[in-house]
Amino acid sequence: MIKLGIIGPSSGAGQLGRFLALAANRLTCSLQDNISIQTISSDLASDWTDEHFDLSEIDSFLKNTDLITFETESIPAIFREKFAEKLIPELEILNQFSNRFQEKLFFRQLKIKIPEFYYLKNAENLKDVEGKTFGKQWRLKNCEGGYDGQGQLSLDKISFLKASWESLGSQECLLEEEVPIFRELSIISTRFKSGEIIHFPIPVNIYKRGILYRSRSPKISKKVQDKLKSTSKKILSKLNYVGTCAIEFFQLDNEEGILLLNEAAPRVHNSGHFTLEACNQDQFETHIKAICGLPCSEVELKFKYFSMTNLIGLTQEKFDLLKEKFSNYITTHKLDLEAVQYYWYQKSPARSLRKMGHLTVCSNCEESLIKAEIFLDELLSLTELCLN
Repeated sequence: MIKLGIIGPSSGAGQLGRFLALAANRLTCSLQDNISIQTISSDLASDWTDEHFDLSEIDSFLKNTDLITFETESIPAIFREKFAEKLIPELEILNQFSNRFQEKLFFRQLKIKIPEFYYLKNAENLKDVEGKTFGKQWRLKNCEGGYDGQGQLSLDKISFLKASWESLGSQECLLEEEVPIFRELSIISTRFKSGEIIHFPIPVNIYKRGILYRSRSPKISKKVQDKLKSTSKKILSKLNYVGTCAIEFFQLDNEEGILLLNEAAPRVHNSGHFTLEACNQDQFETHIKAICGLPCSEVELKFKYFSMTNLIGLTQEKFDLLKEKFSNYITTHKLDLEAVQYYWYQKSPARSLRKMGHLTVCSNCEESLIKAEIFLDELLSLTELCLN
């Protein structure tokens, strides 16, 4: 019996932790040695776990686990140190990727291309940067914390730097060049203790208001795929990484354009939700297999095309309406779709800009998938379901 601990968020419910727990439960059906799921968070649904602890029960959680993984990098330092001996990926890796400055230094050390940036530790650094002349657009980002566009601001004039820095709490920040991009691509890879690495199909990511709106199958050359895979392998091998990791890249100019590494997440990732339907095994399963030392086969794409859309700001009522209208459209227009799956995260309350669920569509017919996407976009826009 492997007692696996999953660290959830310090506030709210976490869907990544739920999917990890569900994957572990699915694996117990085919394993001789079952996996017992222990979770700790402020509000992680315990329906799929053997035991759940709140944040005041750290010692009990630690005592009841053999190894511990996480769904978020935003883990307080006191927790990180306490869990260090059982943490997978390791504490050093978590620390590396939870701080944007340390992350950038690591990529630079590996000679991986990244956007130009400046480190702002205090007001003195601001003066140094303000004294330079910039003919570019910049984005100010907190070094720690922040997701879905939070903890960052866009700057079109460097004269706004001081006020922007203060509005972000006058804390450690990066001032990063905003490069004009053709698209963002992400690669999700799982590395095993043996050093073997498997890569999932690479999606293109589309954002609205700084939040991931959609991940879909792109037209991507073998040359670009190979470059993304080799960069992922370089990073994971250097760290002796174990588990699933997501790495985001900016591609400039066109489909063969220059690739700049944006950021990495040492965990399963929203842009990999499509793997639940589109692949023979999903990112959550491979993560559990890797950290538990279980065998894993190669990843295969079951359908030619896939599209995952985040449902943002929905109430339960609006989600039900969306599901009804979208299902009716598929039937009446006889779309050739191989898989359509709705996910509702049961978060409460529904809030603007909050991911409340997602919808995945898979097909071997690109035309049908595009029609489904267009209607879904119209439905979300016309009924003000998304980003309301």
